[in-house]
Amino acid sequence: MAAQRPARPEVIVEIAKTPAWVKRARVRMAIVLNPLSPPEVSVPLLSLLLRPELEQVAGASFLPKVVRSAAMDLLARRPPTRNRGEGGPVQ
Repeated sequence: MAAQRPARPEVIVEIAKTPAWVKRARVRMAIVLNPLSPPEVSVPLLSLLLRPELEQVAGASFLPKVVRSAAMDLLARRPPTRNRGEGGPVQ
């Protein structure tokens, strides 16, 4: 339901309020990537996303600018992670 287009914002809000759903990565991404999700729901969920997911959100031109900007800010503040046994950064 969170990925459905067009989505009803009130349905997305109810899904986001339910811990059993929000703890699932696919549901979080469906909410955040839904252009009709209210930013007051999407932006707080960004802190739960992994670096590649944040990059996807930051590059999603169909999302509200406030959501993309928040994803870019989080990416800028998160240091790159490193693979064990390798010296280079991991995205």
